[in-house]
Amino acid sequence: MKKVAAAIAALAILAAGLPALLGILAQDRIFELAEAASGERLVQVDITGYERGWRRSRATLSITVHDSYRSLLEAAAPWGANQTAQTAEPDSILDLDLALNLAVAHGPLLPRGGIGLAEAVVQIDPPAGGPGELLANPDIQGIGEAAVRIGIGSESSYRWTIPPVAYSGPTATYAASGLTGEGIYDSARQLLSSQGRMDSLEFSTPNLELGVDSLAFSFDGARSISGVWPGTSVLTLGNLSVGSPTNGTTIVVEGIEAHGNGVVNEAGDLLSNTAETTAESLSAIVDGSHHIITEIRFDQALRNLDVDALNAYRDMAPELAGENDPTAFLGGLQPIVYGALNAEPELELGPLGFNWNGSTLQTRILLRIDNEMLPAEPMFSLADTSLWTRLVAVEAELDADRDVAEWIAIQAMSRQGALGGSPADVSDDILQAQARGTLVTLVVQGMLEETGSGYRFRGSYENGVVEVNGTVIPIGAAAQALF
Repeated sequence: MKKVAAAIAALAILAAGLPALLGILAQDRIFELAEAASGERLVQVDITGYERGWRRSRATLSITVHDSYRSLLEAAAPWGANQTAQTAEPDSILDLDLALNLAVAHGPLLPRGGIGLAEAVVQIDPPAGGPGELLANPDIQGIGEAAVRIGIGSESSYRWTIPPVAYSGPTATYAASGLTGEGIYDSARQLLSSQGRMDSLEFSTPNLELGVDSLAFSFDGARSISGVWPGTSVLTLGNLSVGSPTNGTTIVVEGIEAHGNGVVNEAGDLLSNTAETTAESLSAIVDGSHHIITEIRFDQALRNLDVDALNAYRDMAPELAGENDPTAFLGGLQPIVYGALNAEPELELGPLGFNWNGSTLQTRILLRIDNEMLPAEPMFSLADTSLWTRLVAVEAELDADRDVAEWIAIQAMSRQGALGGSPADVSDDILQAQARGTLVTLVVQGMLEETGSGYRFRGSYENGVVEVNGTVIPIGAAAQALF
């Protein structure tokens, strides 16, 4: 009986002390999460106060723009003593200091069920955060809530909810259905998973109308370097509309899906990113004419990004951003660029394709660096313009059915006529005849090849040599003198 009583007493003492112990562990984890967020060098998260209790604790946080990111933005757009009224607002954004309050409930039993170290609910501190004027608007249903659930292991889950917002002002109206999302972050394995959704968003001004329906996104990836998280991402949109009330232009895109994938090679020294975007249809009203294209696809790829060069640029960016001497700036940037070029990066746009009234078009452009043309590093200079004409190689492809090729030629000629001041009442028959004549001329010149259904173009540029459809094209003595 005494042993049972002792066991019960021990359990009671453990139960009484466990929340306080988990509160200590939770505090350490919260500081780790703040440090990890600051390590991405976009924002700086500082815990300005922490009051730990037995069952509950309170903390205050300050979020500001990270010095590294601030330096980059200031270098890109110098908002200094000579700033005008137009540039003063970005400067105030860089001076943002957002204060947050954390209400921390210790485990092991969490307020919303389950077990863990703690759950922290994040709220903006109105006096310091500055949303008081915004919240005074009767159409604003609060600013939402974000919460972090800290697990027993290295995983932490998070969620956020932004309620519906409606705003109407003298120059703009805005309405959003609200945004919700959740995710998981594993600090030990540097893994991040996130997803979110929003039903609708509408924004309008006298010159612009924007609408979004059924937005959803997700991401799963692992941290590679600061600010770089290779992984898979998905973005879907049921409908995207953009219009201009002033000129009657309206563009509506339906059924959008974008899939991205970032991968680091086995050696861990090269990063590649690909993206595939598709849409069911695009409908546009331009100058009173209605156009519809379907089965739209656009792929993009950025390959062979040197991880060491990215790391070096990240580390040197604040110093480079503050450098006013062009020679010193190029001197600091030069070894980083050399390492990046030596990895032979390439950018591929396409295939880009669509269907127009049963006719199809598909095109692709590839830009790549040929490091065989790269001199030894002591001889490398960013100021050597002729070097770039040897380093950069370009490939381009185009396949178009006859009807869509003629339609593009008609649009180009109509636009050229409008810009050149030609009469606007040229008949469609004349425009079509002129377009067909232009395409025939391009075939005779060897710029296009006729196929069974339309036209084809294959072009390349490498080491000063231009080739079109298998024929080398002279580019002039002045250009040849560069090589």
